Amino acid sequence: MIRLACDCGKEYAVEDRRSGKRTRCPACGRALLVPTVDAVSDASTPPRGHPTPPSWWQPDGRPSDHGAPAEAGPGGSVTKSPERPRPATSYRVVAGATAVLSLLVLVAILVATKGRSGTQAGSTTPGPAVVNAVGTPADVPPVPKAEKEVKGIVAAPGKASDSNKSVVARPSPINPAERMRLVVPAYFYPNGPGSKEWDRLIAASMRAPVVAIVNPSSGPGTVADPVYADTISRASRRGVVTVGYVNSSYGTRPRGEVEADVDRWVRFYPAIRGIFFDAQASEARHIPYYSALAAYVRGKIDKALIVNNPGTTCDEEYATRRVADIICVFEGPAGFDQFRLPRWAESLPDEKFAAIAYQIASPDQMRQNLQSALRRGIGSIYVSDEVATIKYSRLPDYWEAEVEEVRRLNLNVSP
Repeated sequence: MIRLACDCGKEYAVEDRRSGKRTRCPACGRALLVPTVDAVSDASTPPRGHPTPPSWWQPDGRPSDHGAPAEAGPGGSVTKSPERPRPATSYRVVAGATAVLSLLVLVAILVATKGRSGTQAGSTTPGPAVVNAVGTPADVPPVPKAEKEVKGIVAAPGKASDSNKSVVARPSPINPAERMRLVVPAYFYPNGPGSKEWDRLIAASMRAPVVAIVNPSSGPGTVADPVYADTISRASRRGVVTVGYVNSSYGTRPRGEVEADVDRWVRFYPAIRGIFFDAQASEARHIPYYSALAAYVRGKIDKALIVNNPGTTCDEEYATRRVADIICVFEGPAGFDQFRLPRWAESLPDEKFAAIAYQIASPDQMRQNLQSALRRGIGSIYVSDEVATIKYSRLPDYWEAEVEEVRRLNLNVSP
């Protein structure tokens, strides 16, 4: 049995055969995803070299052939959810049948050759499947096994444990109307007052999709910071998509230096899920530079999320050539109410574009910004009340209201 805990406080158990499928909370009716038993665990080093696009950005909720929800990548193609591992007993049955058949063939050869014996290579029988459950960083070293995604929760295998261990399932993000997410420059140090800001940020991921831009030292720094390492791992386990800050200096910084920053992010903070390239150039002549960087990141981080920030509109090939998964086309203290995407962006999905508006004083102005962003085809947003001189040092005072507004817009319900 697999135990689930809903946000409303209700805990209940479901049968193992429901693993990977959707269910509803019997108390409040909220849609939940039953995690696969080998997918709920602690964060560890992400696998390398998988170039496929992230699956979290275009969920459409169509059922797969096995009844589990299907997922669509940024290109819109639908892929099936990962299947559950086959029981170890089935491997033993197959292995036994193979052994008997091999013995009969060997006897036939011996009879045909009148006593002359030969050698026959045996086959290797797969061992029992390892079932992973939730662990903590102090339990055991992480198992080097491919990561799994449980509907917005990025989790990697950790300590093997009892499959009945209770896990908290996020509300399923497969609602097609859920087109908006928060992209937050989380530049506050996760200790002292900053730790409370990170707690608020992580808690918000239970109500709305959150991408957190992490920035220890205008990049990854020169040494790993254990406070950041713990915070990034904790945020990833709770469903926050963490991306590491790298300055590209509008295409003038040597590519080798930028790639070295990417390497340090992966080495120092293995739970990081992507890269945020700040100060992206907007001209078409720099596209090969950023395209090569995107390929480098995707070769280092499995299903990497790449966010680029020109802070203004840029040449359309940055979007159509998949140089980035998200492009921040607006960053500023004023003028977002007048901002419009260029004509070429109208055919592209909302999740391709982001905007960051700061110095927005009131909650009502914040809500107006969020609503206008969605109407104009911008699916990633952050609105802050900070002033330009000290921006991104904390969450806005109306942060909880902002999260609630994004949740409301995703559910398409009236305020």
